[in-house]
Amino acid sequence: MKERLPKNQLKTTTADGVPLAVGSMPVLEKMFFYERPNGSIFNTSEKDAIRIHKKMKFLGVSNGDQYVATIKELQAKFKEMTMAEIQEAMREAWRREVEIARGNLTPPMLKPLNLGIAGQIQLQGARDEIN
Repeated sequence: MKERLPKNQLKTTTADGVPLAVGSMPVLEKMFFYERPNGSIFNTSEKDAIRIHKKMKFLGVSNGDQYVATIKELQAKFKEMTMAEIQEAMREAWRREVEIARGNLTPPMLKPLNLGIAGQIQLQGARDEIN
């Protein structure tokens, strides 16, 4: 049976023969970094950061451009690198993002819902349908 890959992925190998599925570029988005009680650090999206912001120690936020730039570089030359080199390069890019984020304590922002024009305008003299 033939293995099915997710859409937009190419199956290939690294220089040391490890199978690798190369996909599309990740979207550039803010990376919010938090520290768990055991001292480990993790990052999350802004949407998830809103839910855990008061529950975990907030370290900071970065825009994620260093990490995405590293992934772009790696995708261009992955066939020349071993899997260990690729993994270490990604870890180093992540560590750079953590250092950039430290001290930038801009909290995650809850985005307002776009209800369309009807939901945003209260017509003068209009009555609330509930009352």
